[in-house]
Amino acid sequence: MLHRARFEVAPGEAMLVRGPNGAGKSTLLSTIAGVRRPLRGSMTVGGTQAAASATKKDIGYVTDPPHLFEELTPGEHLELARSLWAAAKIATGGAELSGRILDGTPDLPAAMLSLGQRKRVGIALALLHAPTLWVLDEPFNGLDASSVSVIRELLTGHLAQGGAVVCATHDEEALQAIEPRVLDLGDPASRLASGTTP
Repeated sequence: MLHRARFEVAPGEAMLVRGPNGAGKSTLLSTIAGVRRPLRGSMTVGGTQAAASATKKDIGYVTDPPHLFEELTPGEHLELARSLWAAAKIATGGAELSGRILDGTPDLPAAMLSLGQRKRVGIALALLHAPTLWVLDEPFNGLDASSVSVIRELLTGHLAQGGAVVCATHDEEALQAIEPRVLDLGDPASRLASGTTP
């Protein structure tokens, strides 16, 4: 459970959520993504409550581990996601990003993919609708050096275009190039600030 966290992430800004296991990193990320509702307080995205349906199109949420249909291939996952976004009348402008992330991933059922390949499918799905806020839970988990480099480039480009990123990762070195502010859930002073520079 997470108590008393206060922060703001502006367009063009990244925040690294840091803390020991059990500090509430995944809980915080899922609340930002609108999957959970805070018991007290509020979470807004672009001025709208995070759990509201209006914010869904603005958020790309990468879970750890990624939630996939074991019998579907990466291509079938993307087709399903496209149809769902189309039904909600939301364009899937991130197809190029998703294609770049999945480049070289075998089109096999998810049950046959490695951890890194499954993670790439999860990231591709999260970014398919070109969200402005990327909420990333261990995005580099299981990825090879080449895939980490691709994700790092995409993060840099996203921020340069005014997007925002909130990320929890044990591979903090992979984020050095984007110079994120740090919200340390293990440090009460950091939790009550707007984040600090590492």
